[in-house]
Amino acid sequence: MAQGPPALRRNRLDPFAGASAVHALAEAVPQITALNAPERGTTVNVGLISGGTGRNVIAARASCGIGIRIAEPEEMKRIDAAPHALAPSDRRVRLTVTALAVGLLRALAADAS
Repeated sequence: MAQGPPALRRNRLDPFAGASAVHALAEAVPQITALNAPERGTTVNVGLISGGTGRNVIAARASCGIGIRIAEPEEMKRIDAAPHALAPSDRRVRLTVTALAVGLLRALAADAS
């Protein structure tokens, strides 16, 4: 979740005075999806994004839902640490990780004989 500071959330008259949670989250999405590692069987998908209250209002809050699947248990450390290391370019916005659920994929073997 991204959240702008209370005093800077809704400023229609001076858009440069605000701190947009939506903008901060939009910056974070490419960093999140960069965690994909097909060679390790790791998939990361930002499948849901929401935030803001209107087109002419600086967004106070934004959130995203991330689906993560790993094939190798060792990947858990890398995947778990990465979202906590995200930092928005606008330091007035705070990014927080409220829940992180990771699914472990089990390899299925098929015998063609």
